[in-house]
Amino acid sequence: MKYGHLLKDCKIADAQHQEGIKVFKSLPLETLVPVIRKAVDDKIRAVGGSEVWAGLSKEEQEKYDDEAMGEVCKKLGAEAWASFSQDEKERAGMFIWAGCCMHKELNSVKGGARALVEYWKDSDGPGPVKLINRDTTKAAAVGGSVVEEWAEETSEGGAVKLTSLAGGVFRHKDDKKGQQDTYRMFFERKLGYIVTFPDTSNTRFQSHCNAAAELIVYWELFKEFLLFVRDKKSTRNFNHMEHNVYKGLRDPATHTELCVLAIYSEVLSKQYMKLVRPGKEKR
Repeated sequence: MKYGHLLKDCKIADAQHQEGIKVFKSLPLETLVPVIRKAVDDKIRAVGGSEVWAGLSKEEQEKYDDEAMGEVCKKLGAEAWASFSQDEKERAGMFIWAGCCMHKELNSVKGGARALVEYWKDSDGPGPVKLINRDTTKAAAVGGSVVEEWAEETSEGGAVKLTSLAGGVFRHKDDKKGQQDTYRMFFERKLGYIVTFPDTSNTRFQSHCNAAAELIVYWELFKEFLLFVRDKKSTRNFNHMEHNVYKGLRDPATHTELCVLAIYSEVLSKQYMKLVRPGKEKR
């Protein structure tokens, strides 16, 4: 936060300087002449006198002229600032430390995902299908109804769970696992260009919302791809993660959540980041 305080001080100093420029331009000539004369005298005295001043190059003289004008505006601005009310000072010197804003946007998505979980609890319709992991599924298969109920209650479903699993299948962080190579070749053949699935396996910023949009746009193609992966195996079976992704893609409630994430990303998330993180030429 030291950097933030430094920026705030710079903001106030700049606000005072800008106020000084306004005052300078508004002063009548009879008031302005003595101010300028004093600044000129101080400037010449500071460099060592008239003879030294006369020996300076044009560029050096212009530099000192600019510094002298800056000091005049600084003095006028400080005097004007002292006359401001507290409210005027707060408005003119307002500085909001926002940081990179990425975690704020990330937290809004995480909060929205939690809100979706609560929404389904109060909804009359069925919530997203639970995408139960392999170990829990095995335990439920041999543990009877009590374990099955526990597995259902403690397991997760929904869009974020699906995009996480999809990242593990379509773009695994370990390039020796997952179907990323087959995925790229399959989609290039179908679409005519190479696509790479958003990096949810590495928890890349905004990757879950982007993955939700990908899954919606190419919904049928993703199901076709998973069936292709299954059928090219000698066992003709999904592994557990692939089965969960296929199950999630076919679930209406999960599909609804994917739409929510994608719409939020396009309408709010990306527009927000575009506003708070413009290119340096717009800052």
